[in-house]
Amino acid sequence: MKYRAVLSGFALVSALTLSGCAFLTPNWSAIHQTPSPTSTPTESATSTAEPTPTGKPQPVQVDVVDSTADASGINVVAQASNVSEDGGKCTLIVSQGGTRKVAVVGAESNVTDTQCFPLHLPLAGFVSGAATFTVQYQSSTYTGTSAVGQLVIP
Repeated sequence: MKYRAVLSGFALVSALTLSGCAFLTPNWSAIHQTPSPTSTPTESATSTAEPTPTGKPQPVQVDVVDSTADASGINVVAQASNVSEDGGKCTLIVSQGGTRKVAVVGAESNVTDTQCFPLHLPLAGFVSGAATFTVQYQSSTYTGTSAVGQLVIP
């Protein structure tokens, strides 16, 4: 009888504890959508944050977030800072002596910045030693080049 009372008490405590989980779901509003009132869009006289095309791209700061050179190749992560847009291109240019190699990738909006897709170059054609690189960002609206970075090719 004592075993049955303990088991019943455990089942009751478990049921009450687990029933509260539904109210503690971190994304409750994502699971249970509540209808919101709809409104008709109206035209506004305020200006938008989007730059107006002037025919000449505006300068943008390009930052190198990470750069490595190892047996897998040269890998660089970069971004165009304080610009958030899709459709731009990032170009990695690595130079060592008379050797110059280029990799081009796309870029996408990332909240407040434009993130370049990971840039990668194989080591073929490079020799062990120092190399320099830059990353260029280009879109119809912005253009910029990073500071010169240095790598050591293994």
